[in-house]
Amino acid sequence: MYIHYSNRTMFKLTQPTKVEQFVTIFSNLKGFTEYITLRLEENKMFVQGMDNSHISMFEINLSKEWFDEYLLETELVVGISTDTLQKILSTRKQQHGIMFDNITQEQLTISLFDTTNTDTKNRIYPKEFTISLVDLDIEDMHVPDQDHDVDIEFQSKHLKSLLDEIVMFNDTLTFTCNDDEVIFQCKNDTCTFNINIPTDLLSYFSYREAPKLAFNVKYLHMFLQFNKLGNNVWLHLNENSPLRCKYLLDTDVCKNNGYHDNTHKSNVSSSYDEKKHESDDEDNELPTSKNTVTFYLAPKINDAEEDK
Repeated sequence: MYIHYSNRTMFKLTQPTKVEQFVTIFSNLKGFTEYITLRLEENKMFVQGMDNSHISMFEINLSKEWFDEYLLETELVVGISTDTLQKILSTRKQQHGIMFDNITQEQLTISLFDTTNTDTKNRIYPKEFTISLVDLDIEDMHVPDQDHDVDIEFQSKHLKSLLDEIVMFNDTLTFTCNDDEVIFQCKNDTCTFNINIPTDLLSYFSYREAPKLAFNVKYLHMFLQFNKLGNNVWLHLNENSPLRCKYLLDTDVCKNNGYHDNTHKSNVSSSYDEKKHESDDEDNELPTSKNTVTFYLAPKINDAEEDK
């Protein structure tokens, strides 16, 4: 039977990898802010906001094609409590798909449904939540595209592990790099902690200038709580601009952008194809994706200047 959806606003996910990514994104946003706005546009869902201290910013772009279904009667901007959303998503079982349905300015319905068609004995039960929305007056912030002095691709779990250690010592991380190493340093009254990462062990490393920058490590640590979004995460740095931390959600993005040259194995992971980009190789462009989660963090300018 054909069902006509012309007067219905909804989106649905059933693919396990994408459902896990969706849950990772919207469960962890509670650590940044009390409320978020979902901007449901013709071709994508867009979410943007700042943490409560206004030190970092996040942007989420999920294209229409990323969803199993994405039906829009009219473009909408809806405000949701991140605490409520996190609680709902915490009830999801592994076999559950997710659907946001009956979306209006006042409320929406979130359904968790079985995607496996298992027998009754092992079946997981569907759940449905109707939540009230909040009216948020938030303007979009434009972040211009730009080239960066430094582009680095890390294994996301590896970088999270390093930040788990750094955050124990101080709230400031100093970043420097050269041809051979990326250097993370933090220090307190009794200890200086350096991590020297050989550039030939990085998935990708390129730089034009070698800035010395300091950042609040607490926020970088928060960004890496999203490490389940993908195997890799990108850091882009400029001398006088916010750090950009980006996850690309498409697993085949590298294949579509010529980003498969110069592969080699490294000690970081025996099963991972590492890729290193030399700064003079202009033909090897950075990968792009329509589906991204991006964080921005302003540098601690005074701290960086004092260390120079």
